[in-house]
Amino acid sequence: MDLGGGWYRSPEGLDYGSGSAEGHRITHVMQYTRDNPAKPAHGVFDTGNQGVLETVDEAWNRRAAAVSVNQQGARTTYIIPMARQVGYNPGEEYISITVEHGNEVITAFPRSWN
Repeated sequence: MDLGGGWYRSPEGLDYGSGSAEGHRITHVMQYTRDNPAKPAHGVFDTGNQGVLETVDEAWNRRAAAVSVNQQGARTTYIIPMARQVGYNPGEEYISITVEHGNEVITAFPRSWN
């Protein structure tokens, strides 16, 4: 849903707006659809460009089952088990979502839990 001013709300209530080096949080999340050799610990969604935001929404819907919730100021990071492989790298069965002010996406990417 277009909220105006460059802000968009996902079906599960996550808000994506301007920010990050990429200029917009959707663009930032989409950088996790391809490998970046410059970042050694860079999770990559195994869906490619298709279905990434839907997968993030699915994780957000499961946030009550998070294995870790870390709050620092206005930002909260959830590590959410997905019960299936969601990243390209072995063991990436979790999604990390960082939000600000409750539902404004800062970043989201697949990861392992160790």
